[in-house]
Amino acid sequence: MAPEPVIIDTPDALAGVLDAVLAAPVVALDTEADSFHHYYEKLCLLQVATPDREALLDPLAALDLQPLTKILEGKRLVLHGGDYDLRLLNRHFGFVPRDLFDTMLAAQLLGRKELSLAALIQRYFGVAMDKRVQRADWSRRPLPPDLAAYALGDIRYLLPLAERLEAELAARGRLAWHQESCERLAATRFIPREPDPHREWRVRGSHTLPPGALAVLRELWGWREAVARERDQAAFRIIGSEYLVSLAAKAVAAGTGGIPAGLKLPRNITGALREGLDAAIARALALPPEAWPVLPERERPPQDPSLGPRVARLREVRDAAAKDLDLDPALVAPKASLMAIAAARPSTLEEIRALDVLYRWQVDLLGPDLLKALAPPVPVPGRRRRRRRRRRRAATAPSPTT
Repeated sequence: MAPEPVIIDTPDALAGVLDAVLAAPVVALDTEADSFHHYYEKLCLLQVATPDREALLDPLAALDLQPLTKILEGKRLVLHGGDYDLRLLNRHFGFVPRDLFDTMLAAQLLGRKELSLAALIQRYFGVAMDKRVQRADWSRRPLPPDLAAYALGDIRYLLPLAERLEAELAARGRLAWHQESCERLAATRFIPREPDPHREWRVRGSHTLPPGALAVLRELWGWREAVARERDQAAFRIIGSEYLVSLAAKAVAAGTGGIPAGLKLPRNITGALREGLDAAIARALALPPEAWPVLPERERPPQDPSLGPRVARLREVRDAAAKDLDLDPALVAPKASLMAIAAARPSTLEEIRALDVLYRWQVDLLGPDLLKALAPPVPVPGRRRRRRRRRRRAATAPSPTT
């Protein structure tokens, strides 16, 4: 009998995978996309592994993968750092999982310092993974053998790794923590981002530019986006954002109406790209000052002077617990959660839970001590009276003679 194909790109081969996944109690799952190389992101590979079968499914081969994703929704799934994978699958298939085990979350809750899948495979199985193709173009067809081998390696060890990690979590009493974290992960959805023409072009470093240079940056960003869309190429591969910020400042300083003379451009900016870049700068420099963009002032709400000390007390509680558990403090309670609790000043565990800024296990772990840290100091009986008597004696004491 011919061996079952590893790369699934025909309906007949897909049928065999459907049977294997349907019969499996648990399935390892991973995805590969091409956003690092292309403007229009595509799901390029869907990797699945059952206890008896490994397969790489090719979404670019016009396969109908909806039946597979429907089966997967009802299975216990093992992923590693599954947030991106779940958003991608939800976007393409409306995928909503029922039962997850995330190996990265498990490693975090066990206090592991190295969280990559390669590091965990090395630790538990003594196998070194080749990560040189991590940022490869997964849309290449036929799929190169080294990419296929890498994709299979990503799922080959997930099921036995999950078994090891689950046993360790149970032994340390942290399995319920992981289950709750995975429940929230399972609620991940793809939410389309509405474009904001007033903010999209504000790349890192833009806040340092004066209004005239901001006008140049805005025009350069729009030119780069148009080129990236036309070529279906990741925008940073046309020209980097950091370079755009620097170029905007230099163009305004030169004031020559185009690319400053003698400026060294990236090697790929030649011909039509150079002409487009030059025209974008010229258009921006021709704008009147009233058409220049102005970055809005950040609105800062009035600061409660007692908030900082309250947050500091909560951090002391969090950090002490994290040290005892040998966990990253941010995993025990993120800073933003502590700030929300400090601002709300809850007085009961129910009020902390109602804020919905901590997991249930985090409230159980930290809640009582957080409430103690927030409680106002209890006055010592008699201390206030003694202070009043001392003030009265000081007021009636005779003045010292000279």
